[in-house]
Amino acid sequence: MALTSDMTRPPPPFLRLPLELRLQIYSYLLIVRTSTPETPNKFLVSHPDYHQYVMTTSLNPALDDPDYNTTVSRSPTPTPDVDPNISASSLPKGGPASNTRTLQFRNTSHLTHPSTRLRTIYKIRADRFRARCVDSTYRCINAGTPSSPLHTAILHTSRQIHAEAAELLYSSYTFAFDTNVEAAVPFFSDLTPTSRAAVRSLGVVKRALPYDKDFDRCEWASMCAYLRGALVGLRQLKLGVVAGVPRGGWEGVRGFEKAEFECVCGRFEEMSWVGDLAGFSSTAVISNTTTSHEGVGRDVARERQRQGQGQGKCSEADGSSRERPVGHGEQSSKLQDLTITAHIEHCPEPTSNSMAFFVAFSKSVEGGFRDYLTERLLGTVAS
Repeated sequence: MALTSDMTRPPPPFLRLPLELRLQIYSYLLIVRTSTPETPNKFLVSHPDYHQYVMTTSLNPALDDPDYNTTVSRSPTPTPDVDPNISASSLPKGGPASNTRTLQFRNTSHLTHPSTRLRTIYKIRADRFRARCVDSTYRCINAGTPSSPLHTAILHTSRQIHAEAAELLYSSYTFAFDTNVEAAVPFFSDLTPTSRAAVRSLGVVKRALPYDKDFDRCEWASMCAYLRGALVGLRQLKLGVVAGVPRGGWEGVRGFEKAEFECVCGRFEEMSWVGDLAGFSSTAVISNTTTSHEGVGRDVARERQRQGQGQGKCSEADGSSRERPVGHGEQSSKLQDLTITAHIEHCPEPTSNSMAFFVAFSKSVEGGFRDYLTERLLGTVAS
């Protein structure tokens, strides 16, 4: 008796179901009902210590270190339950992203779980003073737990099921890395091109400027350069910025206006990360020079005076404006939604130009800076 060829063999019963029913089944397996981290409530803090790296060798990092960063901005609010009834029409078609479900990823020891052996291993700066390099990999801390099961084994069933379920899985979540930006490139590199193309929403947090080191800026620049080309379907960016408030608060502190960031971004070394983000949009422009805190202060003062006189943009000391397009020659960004949130923590009273700049910038994160970056990345004015 001749064997039936794969071409004439009927599909399995599951694949004979209508696509809408298959998608609904995928949603029960892949769309979690909650995205709250699997950690005790006493470890959920409103103002996490963002300038520390904490490595752990257990399955629950929060039990090892009470200072473990659970990434809750201002107040820990669980993601609301979602309707698992998903039809074919609900798959993203390039429209604005509105992901409320979040998968949170952190750096962790590559020895914590057998599944991590299949993931990319990379080096990070670890311990409280970040004085040594250790092997690390990424780990999702709020899914795949008993209370939030994520049944990804369905993706290994067949190529057709993988194609259908992967688009639903990777388009339904915001992939949030907090300040663990080193984990972003390895995670997305381990995905298939189809899965990467389905990613619609990304969340990252920029470390506080006073604690931002050269290797932090290099990691940030590498992440942005990779994601611009890899996440072709990215529609939403959720950017958190660690801001500092002194004991006396921001009363009396003069924040920066939107137009003043034309002078600041790209000319102040600690703000070079903004230029890396601006690369997501081929229309963005920043200054191509850097200067000292004192120089920036003088330029901002001149800009404020020009604004009062109705004059134009901030220029160089010689009077000529030097701006360059960011991402020139690269594919234009398709971002449609940008959310910028200040993650507030305590900082010392400013006694230096750099700390005074940080406090002024912190006050402007959800004001002038948000308006400036929204216009640069989206070409629109922030609402």
